[in-house]
This record gives sequence, C-alpha cells and structure tokens, in this order.
Amino acid sequence: MNFSEKEMEAILRESLQNDDQLLVHVVGDRTTETLLNAMYATGGKAIWPKRRVRIEHGDGVMPDLIPPVKELGVIVVENPTHLALRDLMLKRHGPERTDQMFLFRSLLDAGILLALAPTEPNNPYLNIMFASTYPGKPREALSRAQAVIAYTLTSAYAEFAEDDKGSLKPGKLADLAVLSQDIFAVSTAGLAQDGIADDPRWGKRRLRCTCSWHAVVIGRQQYFEASTDDVSGQSMKVLEDECPFF
Repeated sequence: MNFSEKEMEAILRESLQNDDQLLVHVVGDRTTETLLNAMYATGGKAIWPKRRVRIEHGDGVMPDLIPPVKELGVIVVENPTHLALRDLMLKRHGPERTDQMFLFRSLLDAGILLALAPTEPNNPYLNIMFASTYPGKPREALSRAQAVIAYTLTSAYAEFAEDDKGSLKPGKLADLAVLSQDIFAVSTAGLAQDGIADDPRWGKRRLRCTCSWHAVVIGRQQYFEASTDDVSGQSMKVLEDECPFF
C-alpha cells in the first residue's frame, strides 16, 4: 500500500478543494477498505456519491466491501482481460480468495455502477466475450447487453459525460460504429475469432473477429469500408431493456 489512511484523507480533501473527480488505482482488498474508511472520514455518504469516485482495477472489492462501496457511490472500473489470468490468481491468492475477487454481476446486483475498460489487447469484443462468460466463475458473468452498457453508457457516466455520449440519442455526439456482425446474436467464439463474412453486395471477405465497417467518432467519420441498408432497432431495444440505472 503506497499511502496511509491519513495520506488518503489528504488526497480526498484536496480533490474536494480543487473540485476534481478522483480516479484511484486500487487493487487489494486492504487498500480498498482503507480508501473507503478515508472517504467516511472526509464526508462520507453526504459528500462522495455525487463526486463519482472511480476505483480503477477494482479487483479488491470483496463481498464484505460491497455495502460501503454502494453507500459511498463509488464506480468500479474493471478490466475483463484480467479474467484470463485465473491460473495466475489461483497461484497467487489461493482458490478461496480468488473466488471472492473480480466481482462483476454481484456488483450490478447490489446496485453498484460497473464500468468496463480495456487493457492490452485493446479489443472490445474480446473483453465483452470474457465479461459475458467469466471463465472459471460463470455466476459472475454479465449478459452481453450488460457488458456493452458497462463499456458505453456507464463509462460515459463515470466521467460525467453521459449527456454527450454513451448512447445514441438526439443532441448527443455522433459516436458510433457499424459492426461486421450482430454481437448480440453471434456465437461466443465468434465475438473474437477470425471468420468469413458473406455479403451479396461486397462478396466474401475474411474478418479478424468482429470489426467495424464504418466508424464515426464525435461527429467525424473515421473510416468507411461498407454500408448497410437495413439496420434495425433490435440491438438498441436489447440495451434499453437491460440498462440498470438510466
């Protein structure tokens, strides 16, 4: 642990004085508990929920820490590719502790906001695959819609940007992509493995997992490889039905 509880309190007070959102890189459960104690000592639930404090790499949010995390309005940012390291975590922490770490569904079920962020490799579809299957602990798996929401709308909320991006609505930034396949219908393996797309207008093409044919980022076209005339609202309906807090 790099900072004592008193030092954490000083950091928290400074963030309040400067009106800064606080993003803290906290991994272990002891460090997480110390941070939460420091938050209670510097205003507690009367101050912190509206500040949207973020715990990056929230691997140490253990079951006993769920109530204070919820009460303080902390947003937990997780990295699904870490789930591929289960064998390493078993060796490092043992089966009992590993079974209590890296919570996904338990956080959502408790009403805690969960955002997903990429680490290498920077492949959102690989991360969605891990988050929606959760190797070794499927009870913590998210639905694909929950994973996409955590990647987009919750991540925008986590940076006070939900009025500008995170979902496709009138008045928001045009921040979107047309994908090579329906990620809500494709097989689990198909989310992140090579395949062949057969489109009568464009012929057969080899795809490296799911890819973006057309991307617009903040209103500017980034690239364009193909087009479609029959985009339906079914995927957006899935997201709206499963969005837990908006």
